Amino acid sequence: MADRRIFMRLNSSIKISMFGLSLLLFSCATVQGVFDTIGNSVSEVASSITNRQGNSTPSSSSRNDPSMRADPDAANWDIAALDTAADVDYLSPAEKDVILEMNKVRVDPKKYAELYIQPILQYNWGGPFGANSYLAPGETVYTGTDEGRNGIQSCINDLSSRRSMSTLLPTQGLFLAARDHVNDTGPKGITGHTGSDGSSMGQRINRYGEWSRGAGENIDYGNNTGRDIVVQLLIDDGVPSRGHRNNILNQNFKYVGNAIGNHSSFDYMCVIDFANEYTDK
Repeated sequence: MADRRIFMRLNSSIKISMFGLSLLLFSCATVQGVFDTIGNSVSEVASSITNRQGNSTPSSSSRNDPSMRADPDAANWDIAALDTAADVDYLSPAEKDVILEMNKVRVDPKKYAELYIQPILQYNWGGPFGANSYLAPGETVYTGTDEGRNGIQSCINDLSSRRSMSTLLPTQGLFLAARDHVNDTGPKGITGHTGSDGSSMGQRINRYGEWSRGAGENIDYGNNTGRDIVVQLLIDDGVPSRGHRNNILNQNFKYVGNAIGNHSSFDYMCVIDFANEYTDK
């Protein structure tokens, strides 16, 4: 019988000070601020960080091939209407899947919770790492959480009460801004929204277009498939503001761009930039 080693993803606790405000962050690098840039309001939020300890067998996310589209679950969704990035030539298959998953939850939040988040409550919780950790089917790596089942149930309850909203449309300028941040911070092992050159999200998206009325940014670390990325951002474990969930479900956001790449500490990262209005240069 093969040796089946069990390890655990440990959530990181990071403390960040910004504009004189000290935020204690659990399991995520989260920066929330309002920037006055040419009269516009920008909300910047980052996402969950999971850190694997030891030489673990890759998780199911790691084993998935990001060069191929995932099963879209067409039996439950109108994929033709939701897959707004299907014909875009600058996004990878996995990046297209991120937009598809966000559009699913925007159109029917309750159904999304029932299909993809409710089942997490039935996973193997507890075990050697405590009540707030779980082992997903097919995994050999436990995932540690701050809120445990309560956090999952809270997400389900919230999504079940949300109304349907319009789908997001991809735009190349936002993709390029997201890709810049992945290419800059991933190889250096940097987390958060500030680039190694000191650039903010607002500055990066201004490189490639003009935005107005609002913009936002989510960053996920440790996942490389569309559904894994979006589900973790929606659960928003340990983030009291649920800023990542609120960005995905912000009915004012119309445009999106995202990029997935390698991260030297967390294997993968995904940057997602949103805007109310955006015009590519």
